[in-house]
Amino acid sequence: MSTAVKYILLQIPAAVLVALLLIFLHREGWVDLTWTLVVMAGWLLKDALLYPFYRRALEGAPPQGMAALVGETATCLTPVDRRGLVRLRGEHWQARSVDGDTLAVGRRVRVVSHQGRVLLVKPE
Repeated sequence: MSTAVKYILLQIPAAVLVALLLIFLHREGWVDLTWTLVVMAGWLLKDALLYPFYRRALEGAPPQGMAALVGETATCLTPVDRRGLVRLRGEHWQARSVDGDTLAVGRRVRVVSHQGRVLLVKPE
């Protein structure tokens, strides 16, 4: 679901409540129709103007920990097949080839997943 749809769904209850209050006030004769429409339009405009500030909060948190490494590019420090070492972001990580092929020293690989603290890599 897109962030815009999430934001609209979160704003609907308050907009409905304001609309019902304005309808009640108009029926009781406390507010004329022009002011009812102006206040409702102002409420909807407020929601539209605040969307850019809420968008980041609705997008969700970026991946953390090992999940943040998926998709990154690393360099083989040792031959990598069942077990080997790669350098990723300046750190040495244990790695294993996804398809079981031996990856040579110096080869660029992409992290596709992880099992515990072992990165699963494939040739780039």
